[in-house]
Amino acid sequence: MMRLLRWLRVALVVLFSAGWLVALLLAGHFMVQWVDTDLAPRLYGLAPTSHGFPFLDAARVAFWLGCYWLVAVVVFWSVFLATVHFGPNRRGGETGDA
Repeated sequence: MMRLLRWLRVALVVLFSAGWLVALLLAGHFMVQWVDTDLAPRLYGLAPTSHGFPFLDAARVAFWLGCYWLVAVVVFWSVFLATVHFGPNRRGGETGDA
């Protein structure tokens, strides 16, 4: 049971650490969809197949979600590494005698 909980905890940390990539990939996908539906037909002199602004709005939301998620990951790992390397359980931290 403890092994399962450990693997679940590891999986959650991995998903938290790499999840911002999914949001940024979605933003890129929405931008490509906007190019396909709105911009490409205009470049060829045709009428757009649909209104492209919902794709831009979704791309904007996904991009900022990915950016904020990345900030949260960097802060999390910075705090974690700071507490591991400089925390109160570290021997000889204040006195300098390691």
